[in-house]
Amino acid sequence: MVRKGFKDWVEAGFPRDPETGAVEQKYLQRGRGSWVRVSWGEAFELAAGALTNIAQTYSGEEEGKKKLLAQGYDPLMVKVTAGASTQTLKFRGGVPPLGMNRIFAQYREANAMALLDDKIRGKGMDSLGGRRFDNYSWHADLPSGHPMITGQQTVDFDLCNAERANLLIA
Repeated sequence: MVRKGFKDWVEAGFPRDPETGAVEQKYLQRGRGSWVRVSWGEAFELAAGALTNIAQTYSGEEEGKKKLLAQGYDPLMVKVTAGASTQTLKFRGGVPPLGMNRIFAQYREANAMALLDDKIRGKGMDSLGGRRFDNYSWHADLPSGHPMITGQQTVDFDLCNAERANLLIA
C-alpha cells in the first residue's frame, strides 16, 4: 500500500517550489489521505524515484544549500551536508520488532546512498551516504558510557536470543 498523495506526487513528476524545493501541501496529507494498492515492483520504483529526486533537488553547495536554507534548516546543519544531498536522507529504525531493520536494512541503505551521491556529484570514493538514526540517537536516551566503554550502543541482549529461554536475568 502507498499513500495516494505520494503516488500522485511521483506521477506528476515530483513538482516542487522552484525557490525552496518544497513539495506542495496537497501531496503531503499524511494521516488524512487515502491509500492505494501497488505491486512490489511499483513500490520499489516509487521509492527509488523519490530518493533520486530528493538527492537531485538538494545537491550542490549552491543550489541545494540555497533550497535547504530557504526551507528554514539550521545553517550549521546545512553546512555539514557538504553539498551531498544524500546527507538530507534520514534512515531510522525503530523499537525491538524493527531491530533487524535498525541493524541491517537502514544502516546498509543509508550507506548505499553513497552510490547515488556518486551518480549525482561524481565524487567517487569521496561520496557521502545518508544519515542513519536509531531509537537511541533519535530519542536522545543513549547511555553515552556504553559505547565509550564497550564499543557498542548498549550491552542489551538481542531479543532473538531470549525467544526460547526458560530463564532471563537482566
